[in-house]
Order: sequence, then C-alpha cells, then structure tokens
Amino acid sequence: MVFYIFKTDCISYKWSQSVCREGGCYSIYASGFHLDFGAGQYLMADAKRQGAKVVFTTGGAQSNHAMLTAAAARKLGMTPILVLKKRGVTARQGNQLLNSLMGVDVRFVDSDSYDDVYAEMDRIAAEKEAEGKPCYKIPVGGSVALGSLGYVECVREIAEQTEAMGIRLDHII
Repeated sequence: MVFYIFKTDCISYKWSQSVCREGGCYSIYASGFHLDFGAGQYLMADAKRQGAKVVFTTGGAQSNHAMLTAAAARKLGMTPILVLKKRGVTARQGNQLLNSLMGVDVRFVDSDSYDDVYAEMDRIAAEKEAEGKPCYKIPVGGSVALGSLGYVECVREIAEQTEAMGIRLDHII
C-alpha cells in the first residue's frame, strides 16, 4: 500500500527511501504535507531489525504520523496498534477512515495527558508480550534521536531539489 499525500502550495519533495533500508522493503511517498514519516522510516527499520511483531504509536485522533506508521507496519508484516488521544475528529473520516480501511486497531484514551496515553500503551504492550508478541513503541511523532534522522534526510532532499530547480531558499519553516 502506497500513500500519496499532496499539498500544492509548497515545493514538492518526496520520501522515496525504503522503510526497511537493508532489505528495500517498500517506499512511502509524502509530498509537502507533514514531515512526520521521515522519522518513521528509521524507526520502522529499527522495529523490524529488533523482531517486533506489534508496533505502537500515538498522536491526536487524526495523526498523520500514526496513520503512516500503521501503513508501514502493515506493509512490513507487523501489527499496528494506535493509542490516540480522544480529542478532535474521531469519526471514520480522514486518517481514521484510512486506518479503518487498513484494519488498524485504534484505541482512544480520553485524556489530555500523554502520560495517560503512554500508560495505556504500556498496559497493552505487556498483554501482547505475554502472548509472545514482541512490541516496539514509537512516541508521538517519532520524537526520539533515531527519528530525527528523517528530518536530516528531508533537509538534504529539499536542498538537492531546490538546487536542481534553480530555486534559492532564504528560510525553511
């Protein structure tokens, strides 16, 4: 499953690197929407390398990061479980529709605190690990050191593509 996400009011870049680098498992393309999945490509490779069977992540109800993580997990043969904040649009539209179409296990936590969300994630992971299913937990937005490599790659791609297009950028926000 490949997702194309477009936003036409910015310079288009595409994530075309393999999610599972050493095996070339597959690519996800995202053009100019959010940079979220840059972090995911490194984290999903790490999950695969560690032998994870279940991948968890979190975010808001319509999280792009969570949906893309679920898509990557499915493609790599892992079971995604999204533990999301029950805030915003939780109906089956937008990313929740895509999650539903992919058969993703989505669980909502009625709290404004990510501490509560992570506690629920830990509880579910303990159950899965007791069933013999190794788990890999990704924090909101993939916000860990390994995940930051995706942003480094994004800046490199932007620099290459703008140079090739003859565009000089003064600022990237």
